[in-house]
Amino acid sequence: MFILATILVSFGFSLGVLAWPYSRALSGVSVGISLAMLAWVAWRQRTALPGVLGSTAVFCLLAALGWNLLLMPWANHEAPSQIELRNANGTAGAALIVYHPGRSELQTEAVNGFAEGLVAADWRVTLATANAAAPTDLAAYDLLVVGAQSYTWAPARPVQAYLRRVGNLGGKPVVAILSGLGETGPATTVMADLLTALNGNLLNIYHVWQIRPIDELYGTDDPRLAMRQTAVSLAAAWGK
Repeated sequence: MFILATILVSFGFSLGVLAWPYSRALSGVSVGISLAMLAWVAWRQRTALPGVLGSTAVFCLLAALGWNLLLMPWANHEAPSQIELRNANGTAGAALIVYHPGRSELQTEAVNGFAEGLVAADWRVTLATANAAAPTDLAAYDLLVVGAQSYTWAPARPVQAYLRRVGNLGGKPVVAILSGLGETGPATTVMADLLTALNGNLLNIYHVWQIRPIDELYGTDDPRLAMRQTAVSLAAAWGK
């Protein structure tokens, strides 16, 4: 029974720490279960408590190393180059959308929805994955849209690397779309600080989540539809 308790405590604390940037609720529940198990061990057999704590520390260390040395490099690996032009004859404006797809469909759905909204408003839209082939000359674009999954308190590294390759944004209007499991707050600060440091004119940062409802923000839980509606509203307000 104490072996099972050790496993639960170790897993709970590890998940609680690693899940904190993505879902505060999941993190809180995980840590709460771990603390409850520790209290149970202390009540049933206090002498077993040091062993449980030692095993938990080792497990958490291994989990952190695996997360940072294996999982995060895999998640942040640059996607293959894809550049797509939509509505080439659009006259209302020109937008460049650069994004990192991540390891789920959420970010891809969100940026495609945003592109559809701009196209519906007769914008010319270039959609590109964030890598060395993505356009860095922004002179031909009225708007830059960057999309990134949130990983460990920050936007996906390929998007940050792309922005640094562009360098000085020269006051270019910028919109960011951040996706995450259920929490993108810390990544919002990182993205806003980076865009400000690069002299971008940050219009807004939009959020889409996998396990947390987004209807509180957009009136719908469909990320593609939410971003489509958002882009339509932005285009309608453009220039006013």
